[in-house]
Amino acid sequence: MVVLELVFLVVVSVVMVMVIVVAIAVLMLDLNDLKNINDNHGHETGDLALKRFAQRLREATRGSDLAARIGGDEFVVVLPECHVRGVLQILERLRPLEIELEAGRISFSYSVGQTDYKIGETPAELLRRADHALYAEKKIRKAASFKPVGLAPIDS
Repeated sequence: MVVLELVFLVVVSVVMVMVIVVAIAVLMLDLNDLKNINDNHGHETGDLALKRFAQRLREATRGSDLAARIGGDEFVVVLPECHVRGVLQILERLRPLEIELEAGRISFSYSVGQTDYKIGETPAELLRRADHALYAEKKIRKAASFKPVGLAPIDS
């Protein structure tokens, strides 16, 4: 989907909020380590991972939701009338993420940034906040997986 179409749909959703006071949650999702899948198993396998994720996203979301790939390995989901419990249910339905190959099964994961619409906010601001939330989670995920090599424990 073209980014302009996505922005238009977010604008329509924001107008709905302003007119009929509907809550809107926005998720920004990004596949983790897609580059490693491409490097180790080929770009065809990376494409399969993207298609599998898009399929699971379609299956996990409701008819009133809008899910779109916005480029590379990033997706956005607009969830009208969706609160924390609904968001968690959608994210749980995405798991497990696997693709089946002749050589075996490959598991992969995603990171997510979530935000809710704030009254008076523009669609661009809403998407920007969801994007910032995504990158904050990715930064935390990378920091948690970082293990310095070759350092001896410090005696106190």
